[in-house]
Amino acid sequence: MVLSPPGTFSIIQNICVYPCPSVVLFNPWFPENTHPIVFEKLDSFLWNLYWHFPEHRSKIPCSGRSSPGERQGHLSGQRRLPRYKILIMKIYLNGKMVDEQNAVVSVFDHGLLYGDGVFEGIRAYNGRVFKLVEHVARLYYSAKAIALTIPMTQEEMIKAVVETCKVNNLRDCYIRLVVTRGIGTLGLSPKKCGTPQVIIIAAGIQLYPEEYYTKGMSIVTVPTTRNHHNAVNPAIKSLNYLNNILAKIEANTAGVEEAIMLNSQGYVAECTGDNIFLIKGKQLITPPLSAGALYGITRGSVIEVAKEGGFEVVEPNVTRYDVYNADECFVTGSAAELVPVTKVDGREIGAGVPGEGFKKLLDLFRKLTRSTGTPIFE
Repeated sequence: MVLSPPGTFSIIQNICVYPCPSVVLFNPWFPENTHPIVFEKLDSFLWNLYWHFPEHRSKIPCSGRSSPGERQGHLSGQRRLPRYKILIMKIYLNGKMVDEQNAVVSVFDHGLLYGDGVFEGIRAYNGRVFKLVEHVARLYYSAKAIALTIPMTQEEMIKAVVETCKVNNLRDCYIRLVVTRGIGTLGLSPKKCGTPQVIIIAAGIQLYPEEYYTKGMSIVTVPTTRNHHNAVNPAIKSLNYLNNILAKIEANTAGVEEAIMLNSQGYVAECTGDNIFLIKGKQLITPPLSAGALYGITRGSVIEVAKEGGFEVVEPNVTRYDVYNADECFVTGSAAELVPVTKVDGREIGAGVPGEGFKKLLDLFRKLTRSTGTPIFE
């Protein structure tokens, strides 16, 4: 796959997209019996292309195909791939679906000014939103913890998430659900803020290169300490992510993409954006929530399938010594899913390659994600 800016995009072998004022056409000709899955996979690919190359969005087609009568044939038994309309992403904003360029909030919103708000990162697989009820419940727990009243019920929020995926014709995607404090003054007081803003974005995401999932990745321990429970409680998934961002900067400076954060007592809490797991024999080990780990939805799912897969799950305080001497290590998150870790602070973990325990858990997790969830299309 080669992407060439600007102008023609080479999307798949011998498939070219030609930009024009109102439509985008595909070339060359496709056999009449081309299986529908080809188009579905192309749709998914185009959405990812659209998300990762915003500067070329006007040239990338959407997934809505024309009716059979509009398809243009050329030779006997062949037809041109249908016309595609220019893709416009729809964003849920305070009860309305708006085009992305019109999805704006005030510069006086305290979510922007102070990081005052909460959010969730959610995945949809195979036309189902994974653990949607649990994600929405956690959103409302976070909101309650910061005394933020969300102006809709949990049931209404669930319907809004599903509708956002549906209107964008997405079966596999990443969903960002955001609730800000609302428009206020330049002062800190939330009492002067108006109605909280609710934003739902459904699009694609890829945190790490594909090779990390097959070969494993290296991580380091960073100096930045995880937030203390009496400061900003790590259980709150707030818009103020500066603690994590500072740790991420230190990780990037060290030449890696992820890092372990310790709590104020020196125990492993979690990574900058993921929960962390160790495998030692038949034990699956992960830091307790009391150590500063986020109440991860993917973390909970891994614990669930691990127990079904015969692992003994334990949650003790974890030190770096425990990490270095584990048989296997991996991190989890809604965006990252499961990623094997093969080196920590320069120490090789286990055999230095993704282990059999990780592969088993990944297989069990993927089966769970593709067979459960809240349906998008019914």
